[in-house]
Amino acid sequence: MVSRLGPAALMLFASTAPAEGRPETSSLAPVVVSQEDWGRVWMELARLRALPAGSRDVQAGRALEQRARVAIAGVDERASARGHLVVAQLARLGLSGIEAGPSVTELAHRSLVGFDGAEAWLLAEVLPSGAARVRAVLHALQRTDPLSDEQSQLAWSIALSEADELRLAQGALPLQRLLHERYHSIGSAINLALTVSRLGDRAALDQLLADATRRAESVGRPSEELWSCWGTALAGFGDETRARDYLGRALARGSGDAALVLARMDLVAGRLDAARSGFRPSILSSPPSPWGLRGWGTSLLPMPHTPPATELLQP
Repeated sequence: MVSRLGPAALMLFASTAPAEGRPETSSLAPVVVSQEDWGRVWMELARLRALPAGSRDVQAGRALEQRARVAIAGVDERASARGHLVVAQLARLGLSGIEAGPSVTELAHRSLVGFDGAEAWLLAEVLPSGAARVRAVLHALQRTDPLSDEQSQLAWSIALSEADELRLAQGALPLQRLLHERYHSIGSAINLALTVSRLGDRAALDQLLADATRRAESVGRPSEELWSCWGTALAGFGDETRARDYLGRALARGSGDAALVLARMDLVAGRLDAARSGFRPSILSSPPSPWGLRGWGTSLLPMPHTPPATELLQP
């Protein structure tokens, strides 16, 4: 059986219950909520979040919602913002009848002053993509150490979402910088490199990947994907000589991606034999690379303006 609210939590929520025969709006009188009280609220919310969807304590959820409504109607702006956050989180849990829309809209325009790191992570979960959510994650990252696996995954996914939606300078870039400063991983370097190259900042790209490759190789970590990313980005900047140099370093270290990029460069330049040689390992792998199959197939097509084979066979 799902446990009910404990005595301390019941005392916290008691002020929200209307007296017999009294209008319900009288329960919304302004109150001052202590930090300890909010600690109980977050603990109860965490308990609800941990339960499977079909086992969540509806009574406890309603009690939390009622407490949040009191805070929203009060005079304390910080408590009001927290109340909106509780309502939005309860709606996210799928508790019937709780509407998140008004609270989410309100939270998107609220200042983050007063939210601690844990609260900012909860906020990032309920906000839609865009500037407000980015601010929430930045606020959370700056106030949380170490990160839980769930928090780390949320920050990574939001940063990638911002990049995919081409909100680069104000969205993906600051998030990816903070994540790279924290992890200094190959993945964080590559994500950040893709964003700075899309922004056209070659100087930042070179500095980032020079540091990342040096750091990886100094401790014996694989660096082929860093070299491949660097070479691919330089090809995008039009520096084919250096791009081939760095892609060659990646290829020598075993990068399949570098082989595909080099083969594509040969294909575009009309060097079909070299392109086929470059694509061949990827189509013989198991499973074959989709990009390799496309490139190999394209390399077999006749050159532009080549007469049809039937015309060549006519006397």
